[in-house]
Amino acid sequence: MGSVTIEVHHLVEGPDEAPPLVLLNSLGADLRMWEPQAVALGDSFRVVRYDARGHGQSPVPPGPYSIADRHDAVREG
Repeated sequence: MGSVTIEVHHLVEGPDEAPPLVLLNSLGADLRMWEPQAVALGDSFRVVRYDARGHGQSPVPPGPYSIADRHDAVREG
């Protein structure tokens, strides 16, 4: 089974030169769940938040796909 590549909704905040910190929503939530943390960490990190496929503003591609596909969006983005 091959992975399906999709464009996921994401936000990147914080200084360009700061170390990256990726925050992934839990099942049934979207990137807004990390709002307080993104604000608190935004001066020290390049905060990357994204809506996993089928969550928030990210599309739902035809299946099948696996839980492992959730982290593939970060590597491909």
